[in-house]
Amino acid sequence: MTADPIAALKALAQQASGLTDAAGVSELLGQARTIAHDDSLPVSRGFGLALLEAATALVPRGEPHAVEDLFLQAQRVFEATGQHHVDDDLLLWHNLGALYEMHGAIEQRNQTMALIGQVATHYTGPLERRGADVLLDMAVLYHRARLVEPMLTMLRQVHRYRTSDASAPADRLSWLQIYTELLLRAERVDDALPLLADAIELAHDIGDAQCEASLLNTSARVFSARGDHASELRALERARTVIDSTPALADTQLAAAVLHNLVGRLLSARDSKRYPEAVTLSERVIDILPRLGHSDSDDFAHALYQRALLAEYGGDWAGAARGYSAAAAVPKAAALDTAEWLSLAGRAWYEVEAFDAASECYLGAIRRRIAASTET
Repeated sequence: MTADPIAALKALAQQASGLTDAAGVSELLGQARTIAHDDSLPVSRGFGLALLEAATALVPRGEPHAVEDLFLQAQRVFEATGQHHVDDDLLLWHNLGALYEMHGAIEQRNQTMALIGQVATHYTGPLERRGADVLLDMAVLYHRARLVEPMLTMLRQVHRYRTSDASAPADRLSWLQIYTELLLRAERVDDALPLLADAIELAHDIGDAQCEASLLNTSARVFSARGDHASELRALERARTVIDSTPALADTQLAAAVLHNLVGRLLSARDSKRYPEAVTLSERVIDILPRLGHSDSDDFAHALYQRALLAEYGGDWAGAARGYSAAAAVPKAAALDTAEWLSLAGRAWYEVEAFDAASECYLGAIRRRIAASTET
């Protein structure tokens, strides 16, 4: 009889994580199974968890049937204690499923997934962090497989756990970000928007300005896609306020993105009263990006394009022409975009009767379009 089976199993698990040779792994696996099948040992939840830990450590290394036996022994111990902990079951099924998947036992893997799915669908009791993490892992797997409804089932259970933990607002915020991102990727916008609003307010309450501004920028994109431009503008203006009141965010990629999107919204609204403000914001973006090392980026090219548009709307055709040409000259700008911008530069030069410059821009646009069509 092992003097302290739990300590022995934990030590075996720790040793297994550093082993690569088959003989050493086989020896550890044999020792673990000897302890697992020792009927003289007292049954307890701690013993079952130690078995589960050892089995999990041996998943990528041990002989699959022997490792499976360790998992099943852990399950028998849990059942024998008469104390049901759903988190133990979830972790066991999840890790056993990983073993099955690794060795191509798809039917058995599907069975473990079905057991987890039953918990996610019907369980209403308390969860621990371990169980919630298992359900989140499953949600990500379903997301990758584009199985939206099973993913949502998992996420709802995790949400129930994460939002019940009032002592850790930063953890709740992190969770809301994950949840909304998965929902948005699955195009479940109606489900995501209330959670996104909760996350924004939570970020504000705990003083996480960067997260608040980022989430507001995300919500603005969602509103834009839905055609709700009034809500989009409100979100962007609030994000700008957060950035302007937080010196650490003033010269960041996030600031450039928010201000660029705000300029775009003001341009689309065609509100001439706000053009001077849009010009100021546009010039801030053009100032920020090169200092971040992005003077050759597509983002910088689009910022120059926005500034040229504003010049055109203000009647400064020569300034617009120079701006469009500058955008087209940015190295990493998309070829078709640069062709369009050179065409706009040509039109702008034509307006001020700079015909030679206009012709050069038009020819440059034709060359870019030919080059782009050749590349595709």
